[in-house]
Amino acid sequence: MGKYSKAKRQRSLSGGTSSALEAPGGPPSGDLSAAGDSEGGLPGWLGCLATVLEWTAGIGLMLGCAWGFAWLTNEIHESTLYFSNIKEVEREISLRTEQGLYYSYYKQLVRAPSLWQGLFELVRDNSTEHPDTINVLSRMNIYQEVLLALLYRYTWFGTYLQPIYFYIYSVLFLNGLLICGLFATSWQLTGTPLAGCLAAVMYTLNSMHTTRLSSTHALREHFSLPFLWLQLFYLSVYFSRASVRGSARERVSLLGAQICCFLFTLFWQFNQFVLLLQSLSVLTASAIGFVQFRKAFAFLLTVAGSLLLVSLLQFGNPMLLTAPALSVCLSGALSVAVSRRWLLPGFGSAGRLARLSRVACQAWVCLLAFAVCQTVLKLVIRHDADSHIYKFVMMKLGYGYDDDFDVRMYNCAGAFVWLPWSTFTDLAATYLLQPYLIVHAALFLLTLAGFLHSLLRPPDAASDADEANGVAASGDSAPTAAASLSAPAPGARLWTALHGIRSWPTMLSSARCSPFWATQLCA
Repeated sequence: MGKYSKAKRQRSLSGGTSSALEAPGGPPSGDLSAAGDSEGGLPGWLGCLATVLEWTAGIGLMLGCAWGFAWLTNEIHESTLYFSNIKEVEREISLRTEQGLYYSYYKQLVRAPSLWQGLFELVRDNSTEHPDTINVLSRMNIYQEVLLALLYRYTWFGTYLQPIYFYIYSVLFLNGLLICGLFATSWQLTGTPLAGCLAAVMYTLNSMHTTRLSSTHALREHFSLPFLWLQLFYLSVYFSRASVRGSARERVSLLGAQICCFLFTLFWQFNQFVLLLQSLSVLTASAIGFVQFRKAFAFLLTVAGSLLLVSLLQFGNPMLLTAPALSVCLSGALSVAVSRRWLLPGFGSAGRLARLSRVACQAWVCLLAFAVCQTVLKLVIRHDADSHIYKFVMMKLGYGYDDDFDVRMYNCAGAFVWLPWSTFTDLAATYLLQPYLIVHAALFLLTLAGFLHSLLRPPDAASDADEANGVAASGDSAPTAAASLSAPAPGARLWTALHGIRSWPTMLSSARCSPFWATQLCA
């Protein structure tokens, strides 16, 4: 019986693609020509034609949804302000509050004798906080204005467009990319482009809660969130079982995730909170065995590298160096490395109590390393300018700090109140909230069942051989089991679900974060 089970296991790993990795309603990817040889399958050329048509239609739908959203937003902006029929100074005045400040830096760079001289003036700026001289590149997130000024000065756009039109159209283009990222993420997770089209439609229907683009163009979130959703798409590809170790698919998806993570971190001052949620979600998914340890390790190093590089570009921004996200990434990478070296070997053949102890040991290593790392960074850098964030969070949880000036100022602002109940009723009216709750409840139960099964199953020495070969524990499939874009691994779906669930407390505590959370509902 043991020999028969072992032979059956070997045949399942080397004899073809596992049924769990097959594309829904079609043959396994990577071998379309073999589809005609299977009983009842399509001929090889017809299968290739169907795949090409599906990709062509899907990409066409994605671009159409992105263009339609950008056009609709521009029309709303035009009809609200009569933007093309007012004077240029009135167009600039329409950028209220901090938007006008950000645009003034862009205009300063465009009108400077040279870009380098404009950058030098921003580094030694004495007009923003006169009479003090500050480094604007260090104090604020305005690298997007620097890049737009660079494009405007050295491309043909400066010949045909006024500076403010180029600025507005660039923001619309970036939010078209957001629709593309949302569309592609839904397509990757479900295997059908129709899901991506549905996500884009729901995003547009709920635009009152998913974006503030129609009334405010220069906000930092409109530059950064498009790259966040492109990063989520690349990560869903990277975490899928089809991304075999060393394959071009894995390298390209990881590179895309790294670039998007860096740009997202560079363009938004609240990046550390989103990256903290992402890191915790990846650590949880890897601890319960749904995301490969090596991929979790690479992602954590990507986030840590992005934070360090952006801090360097902002002339050593101490808020990023002492951010909990950086400590979580470093401690999480350490715990993952410890697990791969000492806890993972022999996991399958260990007893139930030993498995549970190893998982708990990984959690304790991560917590201890986080406490040490955060304490050391705070002592070395000696920076407490972000203490108001901690006080604000504690006040929201009901643990005092009601008399602190910064906390009271934030609490008076309408953007930082608890998420109003009308948001939930509006999302439910478009039938967006109900499917989200049902799907996430089902995913939570399935995840819990899978985790308990991995802990409570009888010891199996054969699984240790799989772990040694990188099949079961690390999540890598055999090379012949490379699935297509339409066959994602459970790890990608679980990580996306965990990321959405962990965002709930943060989004509920602040109405300003509702666009980030409401967009996740669409995916």
